[in-house]
Amino acid sequence: MKLTVVILILSIGLLSCNMLRQSNDDTNNNLYNDWRVDTLGCLKLRTLSNAKYIRDSLNIVNKESSFVINKLGQPNFQTINSNIEIIRYYFDTYCHESEIIDTLDYCWLEMSFEREKVKTIDIICH
Repeated sequence: MKLTVVILILSIGLLSCNMLRQSNDDTNNNLYNDWRVDTLGCLKLRTLSNAKYIRDSLNIVNKESSFVINKLGQPNFQTINSNIEIIRYYFDTYCHESEIIDTLDYCWLEMSFEREKVKTIDIICH
């Protein structure tokens, strides 16, 4: 009887952990998909809360640029200066005919890479 209860409790615990992991994976996949679809932030799918989640929760530091681009899509800005690559993803933008109105405030998620790996992730608004 006790063994059956222990097995039942362990089974419920494992099932709960698996469901939580699947829920987190679904959330991440939805975020990645929304981020890729909203290429300039005009659709408002790229938000400050999503940018903070990417920065704080997705463990992107030390990932390769190909990993980031695969997950988030092509960056809106990319440059390489003396072995440091910088990419930016715009969000919270205002657009007209699928172009950013750069005279209005907008933000970007900026990542710097050294030796092909993410070193810093910043959120910048102006």
